Amino acid sequence: MEGGPNIQERESTNSTENEENNDGCLNCMCHPRGRGHRFIALIFMCFLGFGSYFCYDNPAALQNQMQNDLNITVSQYTMLYSIYSWPNVILCFIGGFLIDSYLELKSIIFLATSTCIFSMFCAIILGAFDKRSERILRRNNGTSGDVVRLMDVKDFKATFWLVTVICVTYYVAIFPFITLAKEFFHQKFNMSNQAANSISSIVYLISGIASPLLGLFIDKIGKNISWIMVAILTTIGSHVLLAFTMVNPYVAMVIMGIAYSTLASSLWPLVSLIIPEYQLGTAYGVCQAIQNLGLAVISIVTGLIVQHWGYTVLEIFFIASLVGALLSAIVLWILDRIRKETLNMTPKNRLRHQQSVLAAEVLEREKLLSASAVGSSNEFLQPNSDFHIRNRYLSRIGAPLPSSYNINVKGLQYRALR
Repeated sequence: MEGGPNIQERESTNSTENEENNDGCLNCMCHPRGRGHRFIALIFMCFLGFGSYFCYDNPAALQNQMQNDLNITVSQYTMLYSIYSWPNVILCFIGGFLIDSYLELKSIIFLATSTCIFSMFCAIILGAFDKRSERILRRNNGTSGDVVRLMDVKDFKATFWLVTVICVTYYVAIFPFITLAKEFFHQKFNMSNQAANSISSIVYLISGIASPLLGLFIDKIGKNISWIMVAILTTIGSHVLLAFTMVNPYVAMVIMGIAYSTLASSLWPLVSLIIPEYQLGTAYGVCQAIQNLGLAVISIVTGLIVQHWGYTVLEIFFIASLVGALLSAIVLWILDRIRKETLNMTPKNRLRHQQSVLAAEVLEREKLLSASAVGSSNEFLQPNSDFHIRNRYLSRIGAPLPSSYNINVKGLQYRALR
């Protein structure tokens, strides 16, 4: 089966989970399957990208100082962001397949270096967690034997590439905008440097609070593609407010922050529903590599737009990019409906669909095994009916069975049905 939770793996670990529940709070914190243990790992995981994001976004607060001290134009300033992104076009793919004065500037560079070291420290701790989890849960013992090949990328579904297109066309209207937002707010709304810096950070501040809540909400109700379209439309609205009105920019930035959080919470989980688990690292690496390629190119384009035509044209450019993301999301929604896939289902319907697919796979496998044994089997080894094989599998995974079905007399029922 392609993306989604591994139900068969869950069956084989029921006894382990029961033992964990019986051992109390200590086991909850120490056992890899314990909720407390996973929450601690999640905290370290959240800080993995902290250093990277700090280094990427912090120069936006120093745009004027950098342009004056280095005597560079806006397009040359945005070129710095492009240079940042170009190596990641390659590094993300490989990694997925196998991360106002001189004194002030020096202090910030030192702080950025510290955040990167802190992120590395978190990565080391997570590596130790994973190694311990692998040993306790014996994960390598049950590997499927699937081989990861770079050439498999060409066989990724169209839905994955649409998710990647949405990722690029949406985020190029967020990250490059924040890069240039300080001067934009200073020129259009006559804000001081301090106020412009403060409002530029609202998107990330809102995201830090709203993302866990919106993620929980979307996990509960599903409909991921629908929420992606809502997030894109809302972001278009915020850029329209900034470009063509004099409404307090805090309103538009708060809206953008909520929309940014909604998209992240609904878009990124789709990759794991589309791509098989053993290829997820490659898939996320490809997605990040293409995103960095888009950021590298668009960072150059946005600098040229501001230098030659100004910020209003830049906002129009961002709106056009978001329209492209919206059209891609609509195509994704159409493909999902035509192919009867799970991307826009509720969690309950998604689980029911996954159980049905797994049951069909087991049914087909057991029919083949039964057919090969017909010639040499006696009556007790005769092939089972499709009805019994399916219900035996559903019983194994804990799904509800028909009220009239009795597994103890299946043999008699089977002969009666024949």
